[in-house]
Amino acid sequence: MKSTPFLLVCSLFVIGNGTKSTTPPVKPIVCRAYDRLPLSCSEYDNCKYQSNKCIFSAIPLDRVLFVGNSFTLVNNLPLVFERLAVKKNAKSYTSARGAATFNSHWHSNETRSLITGRNWSAVVLQEQSAFLSDIPQNYIPRSIVYSKQLYNLAANHTLRVNLFETWGYKNGNPNSQTGLDDNYNKMQVRLREGYETTRAALVLKKLQQKLNTSATVVYVGEAWRVAMTKGYKLHQNDEIHPTPHGTYLAACVFYATLYSESPVGLSYTIKGVSRQHARALQRIAWNTISLLRNQQQCQ
Repeated sequence: MKSTPFLLVCSLFVIGNGTKSTTPPVKPIVCRAYDRLPLSCSEYDNCKYQSNKCIFSAIPLDRVLFVGNSFTLVNNLPLVFERLAVKKNAKSYTSARGAATFNSHWHSNETRSLITGRNWSAVVLQEQSAFLSDIPQNYIPRSIVYSKQLYNLAANHTLRVNLFETWGYKNGNPNSQTGLDDNYNKMQVRLREGYETTRAALVLKKLQQKLNTSATVVYVGEAWRVAMTKGYKLHQNDEIHPTPHGTYLAACVFYATLYSESPVGLSYTIKGVSRQHARALQRIAWNTISLLRNQQQCQ
């Protein structure tokens, strides 16, 4: 969204359960001093730079749109996030199809209409893992070009664009480009680099066009990497899609990132995930996000 005077208008809109409300949507609290902040801090819309420190504040999020593919659909990640954030009055919406990409979503009338149909608290964009774990010469024209198009479209309707960093396949994605000796760890490293390169392209576009819409990576794949070292089975037998544990961990990472709050202690869990495992995955999500922020912010 460009910097323009904000006029609060009460309007009639439909919320998640289909009922109507005359309550106006909550405008997110945004740190607007982007040009005066270090770039690593400026990408977070709830970050304030004070006394050489990044200070994060919670942001009300009542409508989050997930744009993705089967990694979003399997086990219904948006709904798991919504139920984790029930006390935040979160409502999730989804535009996702199996094997969908940034390219296919950009050319989808359904996705474009959903993005532009209302204002969103946040818009989540998820690419195919095989695309952003490819070599840059391939993913820049195949993925990043379309991520910028989607960002531009969303920037008129949200102050937050979140990139859903996915996870590597259990045995990697061996091919002539990535190497026939590819494995999970190598693919995960490339995925992180791919999503961070995408974010950098969006942040540059934000600064060039003087937009207020942030671009932030939600490091689900990094939390998966930590959980896998602790023995959690996060891949299904197809070695690609998430088990309930994998989806639950992803939802906890979204909660920790979008709200800048720890999910530890939230009572909701899903079928197949015990309360003990839920609490452990909550801790992994929060510790991962906290560590990444300490490493990347205000240095």
